[in-house]
Amino acid sequence: MYFLIYTSYALHTNDQALKALLQQAREKNKKQDVTGMLLYLNGIFIQLIEGGQKEVQQLYQAIRKDNRHKEAVVLKEGPIEKRYFTDWSMGFKAFSAEELAYEEGYKCLNGPGQPDIQSVLKVFELLAPVN
Repeated sequence: MYFLIYTSYALHTNDQALKALLQQAREKNKKQDVTGMLLYLNGIFIQLIEGGQKEVQQLYQAIRKDNRHKEAVVLKEGPIEKRYFTDWSMGFKAFSAEELAYEEGYKCLNGPGQPDIQSVLKVFELLAPVN
């Protein structure tokens, strides 16, 4: 089992475009036995994808070529013992800037400096459904 977390700037996004992206991702991910979670905030995607190493890396390469993403950057990748999102071909959560503006410790993952990867992983752990 393998995982990859990346962030990118979202291009051409509105509610309809996000719904279409999710539908397409869910259908493709089911066929490839890939699961994960996509977060969207104010024009930025952060996504965890998990599955077989080959499938995850191929999916990330396709995302890098997708014109809905700009400047995709891998935050962390590697082997994992078990999936975080066993039943989700692609979970999704959109956050508004207003929702996060008052959250202690909020920071931009695409900003200068290195993101705190453990904090990013903790977000995904908290969002994963309890089995």
